[in-house]
Amino acid sequence: MRRRFRNSRLGPKTTAPGYNSNRAPPGGVPSYFYQYVPCCHELPNSDFANIDGAYGGTTDNIIRVYACKWGIEENYLRAVAWLETRWHQDCAEAHGGVGCSEGGDLNNPGGCTTGLPITSITPNGQFCQLQGFGGLIYPNQYDSWSIMQNKVYYEWMTWPMMQQSTPFAVDFTAAEIRACVDGDKYTYFSILNSAAATDYQNAVNAAKTNPNGASKVSGLTNLQYLAYGCVDTHYSGAWYEGILDFYLNEFDDALNNAPWPGGNH
Repeated sequence: MRRRFRNSRLGPKTTAPGYNSNRAPPGGVPSYFYQYVPCCHELPNSDFANIDGAYGGTTDNIIRVYACKWGIEENYLRAVAWLETRWHQDCAEAHGGVGCSEGGDLNNPGGCTTGLPITSITPNGQFCQLQGFGGLIYPNQYDSWSIMQNKVYYEWMTWPMMQQSTPFAVDFTAAEIRACVDGDKYTYFSILNSAAATDYQNAVNAAKTNPNGASKVSGLTNLQYLAYGCVDTHYSGAWYEGILDFYLNEFDDALNNAPWPGGNH
């Protein structure tokens, strides 16, 4: 089963073209993305059908636009971006970055992603596009990319857009969180842990029937309980069952203090 834990801090960078120079993927979003997204049968393809990463603007406006598009509290996306990268995507190729080495789990996993369908970026059924970035050699690779730190080793169909475009990265991450909140990850969680899947389904049901009711975590409503779990899934790949790990504690602290540029809105 996939292991998605990662260091949520940036790795080394080689180029810093400047802030707020954001635009859509230069070549658009290829058909293989829509055909094979997401990895590992986590969610239905239809949850990602409206992703285009087409909006350009300041980082804050990008977050606001895609939070609105997917119906997510915008400060939740701001907080995730802050925890993951401190709002930096200094090497996005679309605005002049080259040789970017975004942060993540070195050597975990190592080598190419195997057993994949044949596409333009997986000509031999392997995804090896990350090999050699930043002068790294096999089996090293930086496999978490973008302002949101998505794990491209598994989400191979997001390449190269995840490297090229901050709008695409935010659009994609917001779509994942939305799909989780909608209840579409039950099958995936049930494969990992049946008790966790039951807690997730209960959280979805409670959020739909009584969103403002008190959850089993003190201070969180039913809807917040569900949303916090879906945020944590972006980090861990698993359901949290109401246990606030260090990532969610930092997330909660960020929501309370709004340390990102511009603060709360």
